[in-house]
Amino acid sequence: MSKGSQEEDLVFVALAQNQAERTVTTGESSGHVLRHVNGVRDFKVQENSSEKVPLQVPSDFEISGYHVIAFAQNAKSGAIYSANRSEIDPS
Repeated sequence: MSKGSQEEDLVFVALAQNQAERTVTTGESSGHVLRHVNGVRDFKVQENSSEKVPLQVPSDFEISGYHVIAFAQNAKSGAIYSANRSEIDPS
């Protein structure tokens, strides 16, 4: 798969929480605990891959509990030609 021209490229970036739990307080699942893995807390799509992508961090953000996922895609063909998952460096 080959990379398209920069004008055709999109970069997708997600801030993902490693794991989370929520206790359901109403409805038919009331009292149950829902466990989530790799929950996306912010997601951005950017046309120019050479710029920084600002992500919103949630109010309960703890750096050790999150990671970033990014991939580049050709907007015309839909081909994904690069993807990466990275822990967040606290320094």
